[in-house]
Amino acid sequence: MPHGKVDSDFPHSQQSGQIMLSTWENLILGALALLLLFWMQPGIKAALARSKQTPSDWPSVVVPLLLVVMFVLFLIAMV
Repeated sequence: MPHGKVDSDFPHSQQSGQIMLSTWENLILGALALLLLFWMQPGIKAALARSKQTPSDWPSVVVPLLLVVMFVLFLIAMV
């Protein structure tokens, strides 16, 4: 692109095609994210308290995860 020319998709990133935000837009998004966290804080605290009282069920996580890992290893071994 010659010097002094502006590309037609100026606000878009050249590499990923994502829209680049200005500094004030990033600050507003950050403030909104913090406000959202403060607004949801009582519900998050209650959910954490309930999760500490329930029994853990690790086999329901570990068994499917191991099955997926074994299946991927099987697929790799077949190549």
